[in-house]
Amino acid sequence: MKEITNIVISGVGGQGVLMVSELIGNAAMYMGLDVRVTETHGLSQRGGSLLSYVRIGKVVHSPLVELGGADYIISMELLEAMRTVPYSSKRTIHIVNLRRIPPATVMVGKATYPSFEQIRSTITKETNKAFFVDAYGLARKAGGAIFQNVVMMGFFSKASEPLIERPFYEEAIRHLFKGKHIDSNIEAFRMGYEAGREMLSHITP
Repeated sequence: MKEITNIVISGVGGQGVLMVSELIGNAAMYMGLDVRVTETHGLSQRGGSLLSYVRIGKVVHSPLVELGGADYIISMELLEAMRTVPYSSKRTIHIVNLRRIPPATVMVGKATYPSFEQIRSTITKETNKAFFVDAYGLARKAGGAIFQNVVMMGFFSKASEPLIERPFYEEAIRHLFKGKHIDSNIEAFRMGYEAGREMLSHITP
């Protein structure tokens, strides 16, 4: 494990960005690691852009991730993925949900939503380790679209191994939800993990 691992999580309000930050942070703490979690900008109300940092290591002082400093980026929405590109470098692993949530400017006709190819090209110019995940489809199989964020965390948990051991994520889920939707969240996490295993198996080391 490197001294400090930097994770950037992006999405829009209502997608559970901060929940995933909390779950990853708690899983890391259960494993005995030091963690800093910070919401850096954006509005958490439904539809507003949101960005969160999670920094994990033996000792972590600053909560902020510098531009170009992300080891992992988890993007819950396609356009928000493109906006996180300044945090990327060639070492970054970028995990992107294929879900589209058009912002207000697009909805009222003042802007256009970029094509998937535009978004993919922008991301892969900065890192050749980008994975595009149908978290919506997997979440529906687990019980509903609300579990997309946990699917994405499951994929991240596989992509980032051995950063945090898998059982600690499930412990974090069980502790946070305490009976409410535990089974569906665990299933969503496992589906994301297996999707990560499948995609990563096709990558040449």
